Amino acid sequence: MHKKQTRVFAIILFLIVLSLVILILKPFISAIIIAIIIAYLFHPVYRYFVKKTKKETLSAFLTSVLVVLLLTIPFLLMINTVSKEVLTFSKSFKERMTSGEIFEVDCDETPNSTLCKVNTYLSTVSEESTIDHYLATGMNRLASNIASATSRLILQIPLVILNIFVMLFTTFYLFRDGEKLIKVVKNVIPVNKKNTEHIISQSAEVLNGVLYGQLVTALIQGMIAGLGYYLFGFSSPIFWGIVTAIAALIPIVGTGLIWLPMALYSLTTGLSTSNRPEIIAGTGLMIYGAILISSLDNIIKPKLIGDRAKIHPLLVLLGVLGGLSLFGPLGVIIGPIILALFVVLIEIYRSEKILG
Repeated sequence: MHKKQTRVFAIILFLIVLSLVILILKPFISAIIIAIIIAYLFHPVYRYFVKKTKKETLSAFLTSVLVVLLLTIPFLLMINTVSKEVLTFSKSFKERMTSGEIFEVDCDETPNSTLCKVNTYLSTVSEESTIDHYLATGMNRLASNIASATSRLILQIPLVILNIFVMLFTTFYLFRDGEKLIKVVKNVIPVNKKNTEHIISQSAEVLNGVLYGQLVTALIQGMIAGLGYYLFGFSSPIFWGIVTAIAALIPIVGTGLIWLPMALYSLTTGLSTSNRPEIIAGTGLMIYGAILISSLDNIIKPKLIGDRAKIHPLLVLLGVLGGLSLFGPLGVIIGPIILALFVVLIEIYRSEKILG
């Protein structure tokens, strides 16, 4: 009886401590998961540095620095390029709105055209005294919203910096001590060695499959997007194809972050200048992007991940969509892994029942 009470007390104490640990780590769960994924993905690079330097700590540091460079440089370049395009467009559009001459057309030749009528209306409205009031009110509201969003962002900056620090710190130690940690986990999991190996290997296969599916799908989307930019006459199609491939790795927004603003910019500019080729290019890219570029994400990715991870594509799709809903952007990776582990646990349970 004494042993039973001791065991119950130990279990309760363990559950209490586990709950506290979860609460402590909750703000950094995303950072830790990202660190685990990065450490797993770049582990071969770390082993290469260890082979060359013979020093694990130095190798972990060099690999961490490499990771930071590979993650930040493409992102900063993409943000810089896209922001320049957006600023140029918004400035031009604001000037046209203020003047009332949104569409550059010769209304002497075609006074009854739709564009000329819109121009005439905007010009008339812009001459009224109320237009200044509406513009001022609109700009004040916009400035207020921007200030509010900026203040919220500023308040979140310390937490973001802290999460980045935790991610980098965790990544460094996972590089250096990850193999030892895996051995500890194997000893802690309360199942036999064979099933433990099966669980870990299946998790690794799913993670490999998810990363492989994400990268290959992004590459294909980037190439198809680049082809679309070339066909519709956009400048620098190769560069924008690469930027689209990078954007494809961003969950939820994906490739639409690039091709949709480009299509809208071309369409709006074409309408404002009565440039028929630009109108066709913008409309064409919008249709092309919706049908070919973005739709590939839901067609190719489940198949690629399923074949690589050896799980049904339907489970992959449900895992990705459900994971996004439950865990946010990281759900793209976490969701399929959880469903795959569920299948593995069912297999282990059935095997144990059959064996005895």
